[in-house]
Formats: sequence, C-alpha cells, structure tokens
Amino acid sequence: MSWNEPLAGHPRYEFVRNLGRGSHSLVQLCRDRATGEAVAVKLIQRGWDPGQSKYVERELLNHQELSRTRHPHIVEFREVFLTSSHLAVVMEYVEGENLQQFLANTGGRASEALARFLFQQLVLALDFCHRKGKVSRDVKLANTLLALAQNQLPLVKLCDFGFSKDTMLHSAPASQVGTALFVAPEVMHNFSNQPYDGALADVWSCGIVLFILLFGRHPFLRPEDVGAPDQQQMLTLFTRTAREEFSMLPHEAGAISPECADLLLRMLQTRPALRLTMSAIQVHPWFRTGLPEGAGVMNTLILRDDAAVIPRQSPDEIRLLVKQASHLDPMMLSGRFGNALSQQQQLAMQQELQAQEQQQLQQQQLQQQQEQQRQQQQQEQHRQQQLGYLFSQPPQQQPTAYAAASDSSSAAQLTQQQQIREQQQQRQQQWAAGPPASQPPWAAPSPPSQQQWGAGEGAACLPPHQQQQWAAPSPTSHQQQSVQSVQQHQHQQQQQQQQQFQQQQWGGAAPQQPQQQPQQQPPPAAGPPTAQRAPTAGELAVARLRTSDLDSFMGTDVPIDAAV
Repeated sequence: MSWNEPLAGHPRYEFVRNLGRGSHSLVQLCRDRATGEAVAVKLIQRGWDPGQSKYVERELLNHQELSRTRHPHIVEFREVFLTSSHLAVVMEYVEGENLQQFLANTGGRASEALARFLFQQLVLALDFCHRKGKVSRDVKLANTLLALAQNQLPLVKLCDFGFSKDTMLHSAPASQVGTALFVAPEVMHNFSNQPYDGALADVWSCGIVLFILLFGRHPFLRPEDVGAPDQQQMLTLFTRTAREEFSMLPHEAGAISPECADLLLRMLQTRPALRLTMSAIQVHPWFRTGLPEGAGVMNTLILRDDAAVIPRQSPDEIRLLVKQASHLDPMMLSGRFGNALSQQQQLAMQQELQAQEQQQLQQQQLQQQQEQQRQQQQQEQHRQQQLGYLFSQPPQQQPTAYAAASDSSSAAQLTQQQQIREQQQQRQQQWAAGPPASQPPWAAPSPPSQQQWGAGEGAACLPPHQQQQWAAPSPTSHQQQSVQSVQQHQHQQQQQQQQQFQQQQWGGAAPQQPQQQPQQQPPPAAGPPTAQRAPTAGELAVARLRTSDLDSFMGTDVPIDAAV
C-alpha cells in the first residue's frame, strides 16, 4: 500500500476507479472480492488533529446507526478499517448521480410532478433521521444521490453525514456549519453560537432544494445576480435572508400550483418559529398528492425493527479505529519522507501507538468482564429467589453487615442443625411401629403420595427436610392417622427450631416462612394451548407493506411530465 494507492494489495477490496477527491479524502469504486459487489470506499488521510477525532467519530457512528436497517433512502454504511495511510469507510455504491448533476443533465430544472416525487423521498429520509434523533445540517443537491436504473424512476438516497449531530446524546446544535447556499438563516447569522433547532434548519434546506428543482435558481438570488462574483453573491444572500426578502417572480408563481407555492412560502420562513415542521410537511396537500400507498408508514415499520439489528462493528471498535487513525504510521512516514525520521524515532512512535492500543483493549476487556459479572450476579439472585432458597436454607454469601461472624459461631450452628436432623430420624423410627396408647389420634390430612404426584414430582418441589418425610414408606392403614398427627406436631417443632436457627444467623428476625397448607394439591394439568388471535386487516396490510418493493410503487403511481 502507498499514499497514492491506499488499497493496493488489500485482501478483500479491489480498486476499480476513482469517484471523487477532496482536500483530505478521496472516494474510490472498489469490488468486494467476497461477494463480487461494487462498493464505494471513502479514504481519509491519517494523522489529523486529535481534536478533530470527535467529528470523524460522530459522522461514522451517526451514519452507521441511520443505515443499520438499510433504509431505502439512506446510503448504507458497511464497515471501517485502517490502512497504513488512510482510514477507509466502506459504503453502498449508488449507480447514478447527485441532484446537482441530474439538473445539469436535464436542462437545469424539473417539472412540478418530478420535483414532488424527488422531494417526497428526501422528506422521508430526513424524517427518519429526525425520528432517530439525528439532524443533518448539510442537506444540499450534492449530498442527495439518485440511484438510476433502466425503466425506473430515480431513487433518492441521502449521503454525507459530516455535519450531523445526535440531539439525544449531545447538546443542541449551536455552531455555524453547512453550505452557505443551503444553510438556514438562524445558522448563517449565529455569530454568538446560540442553540438552534437542527430539524427546522433541515426543513429550510429542503425548501431551498425544492425551489432550485422547480426554478433552477436560489430563492434569495435573482437572475441578475448570477454574473456577480461569488463573494458579492454571498453578501447579497446574507443581506436578503436577514431582511426576509423572498418572493417568486410572476412567471414562476404562475408555473406551479397554488398548493406548491403555499408549501414553499411556509418552508422558507426566515424566522424558525413560523416555519413548517417536518410533520406538518407530510400532511400538506401538495406533499400528499401522488404519495404511494404505504410510504407514509414506512419509517414507522423500519423503526420497529431497528433495535433488533446488530451492526457489523460495535461503536467501541469504530471509536478505537478513529483514535488510531489520528496518528500516522511511522513506517509509512519513513517511506514518504525518506530518512527524515531515524529508526529510533520510528521505533519510539510505533511503541507508543502499540501501548495506547493495548491500554484501550485492556480497558474494553475489563469493562466486558465487569458487565458479565454483573449479569451473572443478577441471574444468580433471580434464580435463588425463584427457588425459594432464602427461606429453606442459609444464604451462601452473607451480607456485608454480617460478614464478621466468628468461625466458632458458625460451627455451633452447624452442630445444632445436625442434632435437629438426628432427632427427626429417631422420632420417625420410633413412630414407624405405632404411637403410644396415650397419644391422641390428631386428625391431620396426609400429604399426597408419590403415586398421586408421579415419580418424585411432589418431593422435588419441597425443602430438603420435607423431602425426607415424603420419601419415607407410608405406615399401615391402622397407624395412618396417628403417624400423620405426630408428623404435624414434629413439623411445628421443626419450624420453631428453624426460626431460632435463622435468628441466630441473621442477628434478628428470620424471614417469615410460608405457613404449611393442610393439604398439598398436585399441580394443575396443562390445558389445551390457547388459540392464537387471528391478525387484523390492518396488521395484514402492514405485513404486505413490509414485504413490498418501495421502488415498484414509487415508480408506478406518480405521473411525470416532460422536463421544462
């Protein structure tokens, strides 16, 4: 690999051709050797200012989360990896062009029907972003791609989330970012970095895009301004947006429907409080015209399954790659600048990078171990509560407040418990031959036999001391009532002894034991399975929408006029 050919010799991605180049990055068309699929790889030069890492990280994480469910109107994010000279971002390759190129190839403007069709898709893409808590802040013609295929209408795909921000995880937007021709007035004039509504700023940018699609010019720049220098055009744009000087020319207003003109005027309100929201746009009559059935609920259906999708790379892994990419590879520097770095300097830089990587890996492993231990503890506590261990035997691990119990006290408690068991066995042997004549025949219902419960099912549900009683052979018929009465009396004594034992162990009142029921009832037999509810008509319609091809009904229900 080299600076000029960063993917040369890569085991998976094969370079095909360059798609574009910027000041610090380039985009290449590559072939995925594993699938044979064409992909776009954005290559960002390594070694940037460490303070810029958070912006690169934000762009990648936002893009990954937005494309996790493969939204049809958002370019899919695949993965990130490092080369010796670049940070590589693998994305879906869109066969087509962006809106700026599309207009240049179709006469500079589109018909109202075609503009509405493209605008509807752009709004659906941004509505999905906003419902995920992300604002773009850089909606423009160049960032709106069109997937073109033969005999099909163009499919809009939003790309480039370099200025995006997650309003749920971070503070409200406050910085002046974006492209001057498309940025909202509250962003353009925000010299004091006051917070603003990023979603309403995106609405303004959508209005600018729609106006350019319809008329081929910027709404705040007139035809006579085209010949002026760029600096003069920016000053004119700044002044007119501040004065709210927006108006359509007479022939422009007559070329579109009143509903379209109304939507434009309400989206391009200079004051954000008067501007339409994204929800209001989607219920506007002009937007609803020709909207394919099911498109209005598409985002809701996609969001329903969003949480269940597991990304190919974890956010922590992406953060680690971004941090590593902020440092240059010493060996690559040596190859580019000759012997400017000594071997000792190269080795020191390499060791420093390896130490940082090792430290981060150790921190991640420690966090994972702590999380696993916490989950195991929660599972064990839940299991003990379900099985009733807190009531049938002493806890295996005492609370911290009682951790200072002496060994001698524990040994005495164990001895007392052993004596209780021996006394129970002796009494059972004595009563097996029949009770004394003076013993009154206490009436007590007998526990269910093993035949009633099945093979060991009843005893398995009981504490250990009751399992021994139920597993013992049953007395003869003339001794049945007497033995049962004595067993009830023994059980009452045993409960008292257990309470005393738990009070000694816990230093206070023992947990309350559930009272022994007069007769244990076998578990109810499992009835027939409950019949499942038949899906409603609405649920069936939603299921059909989920399996429908958006391209098909986007391309059949909307008539397109010839481009003006």
